[in-house]
Amino acid sequence: MKKLAVVIAGLLVLAGCSSVEPETVSYPVQTEENVQNSEQPKPTPEVTETESESVDAPIVREEEEVVQEDVQVSEPRKTETALPEPSEAPTVNAPIVEDVYELSYEIIEDDVCKLREVSAPRARWADVPASAFPLNTYGKTISSFGTTNVQVIYLEWEDLRGTQADYNYHVKELDIARNFLKVVSEGNFNLNPIHAPEWSLVEGSYKDFYTSDEYADATNKSQAHLQFLVDSFIEATDSTVDYTDVDVLFFAFPREEMVVQGNGMHIFGKGGLVTANTNEGTVVDIFSLGSRVYDHAYGNPGWSSFVHEFSHSLNMPDLRDWSDGKDQLRGDDFKLYLVNPMYGLDIMDVQGTGTQGLSGWMKWLQGWLDNSQVTCIDAATVDSEYYRLDQSNLMNADNEMLVVRLSETKALAIESRRWDSRFDLPVQNSRDGVIVYVVDATRGHAEGPLKLLSPRDVTKYLSQDGVWPDWRMLDVILFEGDSITYEGVTITAEHSEENGDIVLVSR
Repeated sequence: MKKLAVVIAGLLVLAGCSSVEPETVSYPVQTEENVQNSEQPKPTPEVTETESESVDAPIVREEEEVVQEDVQVSEPRKTETALPEPSEAPTVNAPIVEDVYELSYEIIEDDVCKLREVSAPRARWADVPASAFPLNTYGKTISSFGTTNVQVIYLEWEDLRGTQADYNYHVKELDIARNFLKVVSEGNFNLNPIHAPEWSLVEGSYKDFYTSDEYADATNKSQAHLQFLVDSFIEATDSTVDYTDVDVLFFAFPREEMVVQGNGMHIFGKGGLVTANTNEGTVVDIFSLGSRVYDHAYGNPGWSSFVHEFSHSLNMPDLRDWSDGKDQLRGDDFKLYLVNPMYGLDIMDVQGTGTQGLSGWMKWLQGWLDNSQVTCIDAATVDSEYYRLDQSNLMNADNEMLVVRLSETKALAIESRRWDSRFDLPVQNSRDGVIVYVVDATRGHAEGPLKLLSPRDVTKYLSQDGVWPDWRMLDVILFEGDSITYEGVTITAEHSEENGDIVLVSR
């Protein structure tokens, strides 16, 4: 195997000065029983909005129980340094420690690691989004590359008027969505929001257009209702909005009262059930936000809700696991590690978390990660090898994912993650380190095809008191010294740097 000796110089940062012991903060690991019997706090949102005359807004910022018997776990991590705001990071004098690693590189072709999907949903329905290779392009109406024009139209009624703050809110959220998609696509995809300059008046009362969560998705049952909405909205705007070269429609509503319930309206073009027929042509991918998003105290971020739903138009699957009746788990029966096995680390699992990202596997499947940015190795040939990973949100980095092929249908994917102030909410426990997840090509859309592994116990959670919108986080980050063993392959987080990590793969 080709190897290269590389000297890695790292800073061991101490709190205060080099002569003072670093301050640590203990974090409790909550048991499943505690999680189920605790009432979720309802924090007051820190951000308040005021009326503004400017439309420019700066970016602030879900099978059976998881099979873990073959996974060897470390002792619970006793302490964890609280995550500082980027602007408050201390400047200290710290010693330099040099470690020498012989870095290894792939010796098999990337295609060997591109597992071919054999899931039951994919076999049953041609239009099911892909969770393994090849990318399913059946009915795909939006290209994963180039520019997609999103026409944003602002709608109001006599009894529900839009405000400048409402307008600014949608501008801001779509701008964050644009930046997020640019980063995770490695610059390959450009979302281009085109904002109508003013609110358009819709005839009647806003109450005539009320849409429950059950009817917000385009199905045979909801088709007539949603077509009525879309026809009414186009009628109110066709004379003032130029729909030429529009790929996607986005309806923006005032937030004071409920028009659409839940996360919003999502009409995917490949269904062909509902269409927007304008003077300039037909648009088939149509979205809005809903009341759950607009309610900042308990809702999902608007931009991430849109990105999740819109990404289905790119044929990305839901990574949550609703198989075997787990979609019915509610209340005290709810277990994040079962229903949301990528919780907080892939936006296609669940979009309402403190941290947001898109897994390297989903990026690779879309074609956004080039083969040269993925290191592919076979478990059968592993001895004891070091690999360096660039943190996943560094666009066009050299090596963003390490894939260890276990079989024709299963692999381990390893990534380096960092808290990102552009997209993540402040969290109490560090999210900087290595993640390891299983890719299972026998499981597809809404069957949990990707599942995070934990160096401690994935059935337990990190307490995130006061963190909106959910106080539970899966305890899955590998910090320096942490390791996971799965099906005879051990992944160890050996060394952490500012923009990446070195991992040891052994068996």
